[in-house]
Amino acid sequence: MRRSLILRILGSVFLCGIVFCSFSCMLGLSEHAEKEQKQEFELTVLSRHESIYFEWKEPEGVEFTNIRVECVSTDDGANNPKVYDKAIKESVKSYIRTGVTNDKEYCVNFTATGSDDKEYKQELTVVPHHKFPIVERATAITFDGYTYVSFGISPKNIKTPEDKISARIYDEGLRVETIAEYEVPAYEEIDESVTDNYVPFDKYYGFIIDEEFKEGAMLQIRTADTSLNETVVYEVEVKSVNLPVIDITVDWDDNRAERLKSKKAVSGNLSVLNAGRHNAEDIEMTIKGRGNSSWTNTPKKSYTIKFDKKQTFLGMPKNKTFALVASYFDKTLLRNMVAYDLSSEVFDNMTWAPWQENVNLFINGVYQGVYGLVESVKIANGRVPLNDVNIENYKKGTNFDEYGYLLEVNTRLDEEFNFVTNYDSSKSIEENRDCVAFSLKEPTSSDIEDVLSLRYGKTEGMKLAESVKDYIKTYINDVHAKLYSDDFADVDSDNYYGDYLDVDSFVDWWIMEEFARNTDSNFFASCFMYYDPKDYLIHMGPVWDFDLGFGNSKVNIKTSDFLADEKGVLENDAGQRYAYRGNWLCRLKEDPAFMNKVSARWKEVKSLINMYFREDFTYRVEDVEKDAELNFVRWNILGTQIWLSPDGYEYRDTYQSELDYLIQWKDRRIDWLNSVM
Repeated sequence: MRRSLILRILGSVFLCGIVFCSFSCMLGLSEHAEKEQKQEFELTVLSRHESIYFEWKEPEGVEFTNIRVECVSTDDGANNPKVYDKAIKESVKSYIRTGVTNDKEYCVNFTATGSDDKEYKQELTVVPHHKFPIVERATAITFDGYTYVSFGISPKNIKTPEDKISARIYDEGLRVETIAEYEVPAYEEIDESVTDNYVPFDKYYGFIIDEEFKEGAMLQIRTADTSLNETVVYEVEVKSVNLPVIDITVDWDDNRAERLKSKKAVSGNLSVLNAGRHNAEDIEMTIKGRGNSSWTNTPKKSYTIKFDKKQTFLGMPKNKTFALVASYFDKTLLRNMVAYDLSSEVFDNMTWAPWQENVNLFINGVYQGVYGLVESVKIANGRVPLNDVNIENYKKGTNFDEYGYLLEVNTRLDEEFNFVTNYDSSKSIEENRDCVAFSLKEPTSSDIEDVLSLRYGKTEGMKLAESVKDYIKTYINDVHAKLYSDDFADVDSDNYYGDYLDVDSFVDWWIMEEFARNTDSNFFASCFMYYDPKDYLIHMGPVWDFDLGFGNSKVNIKTSDFLADEKGVLENDAGQRYAYRGNWLCRLKEDPAFMNKVSARWKEVKSLINMYFREDFTYRVEDVEKDAELNFVRWNILGTQIWLSPDGYEYRDTYQSELDYLIQWKDRRIDWLNSVM
């Protein structure tokens, strides 16, 4: 088996606190002279365990003599001045005041005589920090001949850029020899993309050891402050990892994946470990970032991987493209999987739902956490069921109603080809009340252009490509107009929506989204539908993106009731949040016959939903809960607010408490749906 996981220490995500004070003072200068000189001396004071470190930089052309440093405890009866008072060599620019007491405040006075005969002076107050370092949330996992040891370090105990951690891993504390030893900076500058909306994480470190220990073995982590030669020993029990391990190696300039800023695809290799017969080695692939707000605002990133040729992946049907979804906001790590399971097993009128398997992800030896490996939403055999409809069909001519296509309701309008139904550019957003923003997902605009250009030549091919896009836009606009006509619900009318929409799929999609109280379901984004030439109908689905569903959102600040648990997803005024508000389900809801279908379907599926949570959901939890511990060592967010974390998050400081909350929320939601359907 390829030993692809790289031995290296993991960098941290967020800034650890620095006690850093820099002061300047120039004496005896006139106001005019002060403006001209601008060569203030710099005094840096760094608090350490039972000591205070001083470092100074003289003004250019000036040498200090007769330096005096005085530290006096401010505690009554504990005055303990210690003076450093002597002429020094030009090369000496620092001083360590030892013998100070942690948590005591010291008044510091620095004075020096300059070679310019001026006196330089500064006064400040400083408190030395606690014993360095403190290890928290240590864990060790073993899989396929490897052991991975990881731990966090509290930021309050890392104060200076000079602080380092020397970590040694010992088997059961009995061996004299060191299995793995590393020394890395404990300080790191903050990532510019991080905002105050997200919690500052502890420093995070990890080691890949090319040796497998038995479950239950005790390893020691010995950490030391190299500047003070202090050592602390921590013990951690080895546990076996349950989920498969995806190991990706890529040539990034910065191999810490959490720091990757660009979504540009890069080449690499992928191996699958701890997956039994699904293990694989060195599959060539590309990887790039995916997501919108989750990409820019969270440290745990999602990715799209694409193989050079179709691959079966952890038992999934062959395909080139898969998604690695971080689910950073979802502390159960299960909400997406639950939605896809229910869509596949219960709401089967949508024909297809993504297959997800949870995995542990490593990129260049850096552990990224538990991820959802998910089939991407694509037209393909075994996915969106238009497998006999592909780009090759466009070579056959211009009878476009014979060709299928996949659309996304997407107010971001960030694809190659986008359009907005019923939009009047001469009117304001407020006046364009029933518009829907669409993006063409497949075939892509460039695919259509390329194929038709090859068949008909570039000029004619480009014209035909525009005809294809115009046809799709015109057809969807026409359906939209019929849906909003006065006789849209009349089965005998030419405008009857049932002649254009696969009603059963719309019923199932709405109930699934309604049950989960999914935030994007109000036709904001991630709402997919496809046109199938086999029945000439628009089908709703597949479902996608539920990490903020199932009660995982607090009340929205812009629309006070949008995320209320006992509200329907279509009950709020969507215009307060979105530019376009023509949710087709809002219109269908006005037809009593449609609502009768919804009510009847709910009565059919509610028992199946409860059965799923009694059985399949239990198995899902058993699969992930062991590895969730490792994920939350990597991402220390339990009990913290992450964007729209629902009320009470501070009390849910364990993985089990998050699972309990999901189940309790599910029960309340079913009760509410029973009362309204």
